[in-house]
Amino acid sequence: MFLVCFVNARQLMYSGRMNNFYSILKDEIDRLLPEIKELRKELHQFPETAWNEFETRKRLIKVLCDCKINIHKPYLETDIVFDFGDPSQNEGLLLRSDMDALSQVETGNKSYKSKNTGAAHNCGHDGHMSMLAGAALIIDRLIKKGYPLPRPVRFVFQPAEEIECGGSKLVPAGILNNIKNVLAIHGWPQLSKGQLFSKEGPFFAAAASFSTEITGRATHGGLPQNGLSPFPSAAIMIKEIEEISSELKNKAIISSCRINGGSSDNIIPDTIEISGTIRYYKQEHFDKIKKLFDAAGSKIKKETGCLVKTEYISKYYKPLSNSGEFLSDVNQILKEASSQYQEIPAVISETDAKTVSEDFAFYTDERPGALILLGLGDETPSLHAADFDFPEEVLIQGILLFVTTAYNLK
Repeated sequence: MFLVCFVNARQLMYSGRMNNFYSILKDEIDRLLPEIKELRKELHQFPETAWNEFETRKRLIKVLCDCKINIHKPYLETDIVFDFGDPSQNEGLLLRSDMDALSQVETGNKSYKSKNTGAAHNCGHDGHMSMLAGAALIIDRLIKKGYPLPRPVRFVFQPAEEIECGGSKLVPAGILNNIKNVLAIHGWPQLSKGQLFSKEGPFFAAAASFSTEITGRATHGGLPQNGLSPFPSAAIMIKEIEEISSELKNKAIISSCRINGGSSDNIIPDTIEISGTIRYYKQEHFDKIKKLFDAAGSKIKKETGCLVKTEYISKYYKPLSNSGEFLSDVNQILKEASSQYQEIPAVISETDAKTVSEDFAFYTDERPGALILLGLGDETPSLHAADFDFPEEVLIQGILLFVTTAYNLK
């Protein structure tokens, strides 16, 4: 009888302490959130493109300077990687944000519009960085108030997510050493504001660029009989690409995006180049696409005499696949925690797989984890739109997802 009472007393003490935890968490969030919103605007004003995130790095380190963290020596010069706790037991949780901006001119009249001409945070990385920095600041304050993390947590601010696929370089450099699980957030317009979305299995597509060169024989535009125009062959190839895309419907996307050829309006050129993008979730589908491109080229050569050669560039060659077990664990954590603090999202709703690509795939390919979408609402412009702006009112949900997972994932 005494033992039962003793166990119940311990459970009540733990329950009371956790209730107090969420009360303290709310207080710290309320104090910190205005600073995080200002940080987001500051980062938005000074965007830097892939591999150039030097000032961004300095700004973030300045914000984090009072945290009791173990900062790693840079792996790729502009990255920031640090740990709370000692991850030597291979039980660490990794939280990641991207850092770089798009090579784009921002439009609009916001007071914190980009001051770096030709660069803009029109994919929301300013919001991602602010949420991750906010989570680090909150965790540091909670630890100092007597709430240690149950497992080590590694924070990664990653450069060059756009175009350059920085994750494919950072992962082999060793950032997953002693890490058990990985988690990242991506803001997503057209999903309910402040709510979370994801799905088990393939979620973001792998990507490849293709370049198809069609070669004939140049001649005077007034004497076409003396040459071999590549234009009719190019038209056939574009139609073949559309048919390949139709054949792989719901498995892959193939889009012709550019055609280039010729230098004068009275010269039939030797060559025409068709280029575009391929998105796929399984390597076998990409392999089939390449075989179909080769078959189309052989067919065109036989019919027209033009040579057809296709080359591929595939930096984002891994599809991003989420762990169902990890998502289930996080969902349960959020369900329980949201009953204590209502700003914590209560559920991760299922959404469709996306045909864009993300180099977080290189993390989830090595460790169980997930990329979770944070809804930005219907009124937010599309990602990569020139007037995109990350809505600051959802920053709290992203911070709470990171912090709640860090404190409750077993």
